[in-house]
Amino acid sequence: MRFRLAAHLGLRFAFADFFGRAERDFGPKVSQLYRDQFKPSDFLDQPVSNVTLQVFCAPTDEEAQVIASSARLLTVRRRIGYPDPRILPPEESMATLAKPDMQVRAEAFTSHMIVGSPERVVEGVLAAAQRYGTTDIGISGNTFNFADRVRSYELIADAFNLRRSPAPVAH
Repeated sequence: MRFRLAAHLGLRFAFADFFGRAERDFGPKVSQLYRDQFKPSDFLDQPVSNVTLQVFCAPTDEEAQVIASSARLLTVRRRIGYPDPRILPPEESMATLAKPDMQVRAEAFTSHMIVGSPERVVEGVLAAAQRYGTTDIGISGNTFNFADRVRSYELIADAFNLRRSPAPVAH
């Protein structure tokens, strides 16, 4: 496993939680093993890890569920071997995910996603950071509409007070 190599060589380790291909506690366990097995090197004295999470944020929990539905459906379809790689519109995704068999699969395959209002997202990201034992967090969130993705990132940045003033324009 890559975490062992990173630990043995004294390098940084990154975990792509947004892939969602493992049980919810798999990533934190791997991250802990990396820290436990870390050997200092010329590069690092102590272990340094990152996790990238799949996060969808909107003004309300309900709106966030809608914009996340396209990614949820795509994840389910990939896991069950559906060959079409397209991300579908939220309306179509919500209708498909409403089917009982799809609800069960969506819950099983997308429980790693953090979806909600800014307040709920802050809680989810902070909880994930604690589970992973890191403060170096990346965010991913592929939506059907690009504007929804940008707005999600803006809301997350605002919720964590990360917005920067635009750089001054040189004259």
